[in-house]
This record gives sequence, structure tokens and C-alpha cells, in this order.
Amino acid sequence: MYYFLEACLKHTNLCLGFKSH
Repeated sequence: MYYFLEACLKHTNLCLGFKSH
């Protein structure tokens, strides 16, 4: 889970896109 959060911070665009779905 932490890894995903870290990736989210590093790739905000991907994070937003993932949440969008």
C-alpha cells in the first residue's frame, strides 16, 4: 500500500487517473 502511495506522489497524473476510474 505504501508503495502505491509513494508511486502516487511521484506520478500524480497516474494517481489522479487511477482515482478517476
